[in-house]
Amino acid sequence: MDRAREQLRAAEERLAEADEAIAHAENAVAGTHERLESAEEQVGQRQDEFLAKREEIDGLRGRLEEVQGVIADLEEQIRALCERRDAQQEQAAAIETEMDEAAATESRLQTDIEALAQQEEACRAAVAEEEQRLATLRKARERHQVEIADAERELAARRESVEGIRRTISAVTDMDATATPEHEEAGVTDDAAPVGEGAEEPSAEERPA
Repeated sequence: MDRAREQLRAAEERLAEADEAIAHAENAVAGTHERLESAEEQVGQRQDEFLAKREEIDGLRGRLEEVQGVIADLEEQIRALCERRDAQQEQAAAIETEMDEAAATESRLQTDIEALAQQEEACRAAVAEEEQRLATLRKARERHQVEIADAERELAARRESVEGIRRTISAVTDMDATATPEHEEAGVTDDAAPVGEGAEEPSAEERPA
């Protein structure tokens, strides 16, 4: 019975350890999910910004082509239009500068998208790993619960067995106590054998425990 108690106590300790490990694993999974959601949100934001910048660049490119066309027309006109032409050239230079800046932003956004995509994949892999670990821990917990149930059944069976032995010993003791006065009355007759002579020694089963 002590062994059954020890097995039960060990199983309960393993169950407590499994519960603690599951709690840590669930926290890790929740944190990874949060990081994944943040990465997905950032990817979406960068994608929207990237598309907006691309549209802006297309618009700027059209504006630049329009201005350059105006420049070509102005170059064919009389010298009186040179001031206007110079103004348009300055405008074209400003647009080109803005276009260069937009192109640099586009390149940076593309780099950010690629980095975030890699981070997203890493987060997905981490989520899958943590979920697999959580499933393994839950299976271990179920196994520990089965072990505890088995240990409790064995302990109950052993207790019942001990109780049965105690009842048997108590019954034998009661029978011996009832038979003792009859033997004492038989010992006072004239033909009774002396104490220790002719009397059959009780068997081991008849001796009180």
